[in-house]
Amino acid sequence: RVNEGELRLTKTASLGTGTVSVAEGALLSGITGNTLLTNSKITIDGTLRVGSTPSATIGVMDFGGKDLTMSRNSVLQLCVSRCATKASTGGTSLANIGQFTMNGTIALTLPASNTLEVGDSVILWSAKRFSGTPTLESTLIDEAQGLVWDTSKLSRGILYVKQGPTAVHSIHEDD
Repeated sequence: RVNEGELRLTKTASLGTGTVSVAEGALLSGITGNTLLTNSKITIDGTLRVGSTPSATIGVMDFGGKDLTMSRNSVLQLCVSRCATKASTGGTSLANIGQFTMNGTIALTLPASNTLEVGDSVILWSAKRFSGTPTLESTLIDEAQGLVWDTSKLSRGILYVKQGPTAVHSIHEDD
């Protein structure tokens, strides 16, 4: 159990085979590399951040087919910077989850160097089964370009980039 502070995984780290829980205010971070998490179940009430650093734009946390539950107070922190391809999810991501129950907040970091444009997609997770009602911290990608996230496939772990609605900032009336 992670009650406070940060437990950081590296490419060769192992957490054993029992249940792992992360308390509210605590952080589980890092990447698994080629090593799969072998825990029977992981429950997050705090924060789960994928990546070797908070600003990493590549990295995967592989759950080895085990279940992951994120409560309504939890936060999933990911960094995305480019369109997904067959070889890349477009950023940091969760992989190989059995049952993913997600009722927390998804906080996405987009570096200034991101190359996202209308029609692009990013893959946040892959899971055999999904349930829950996650919330995006922000649907705005780039205010100047009017880009926002299309969340219609969020239950599959996929976000698309779309053009947001055009807003009228002010109207001046002639006298």
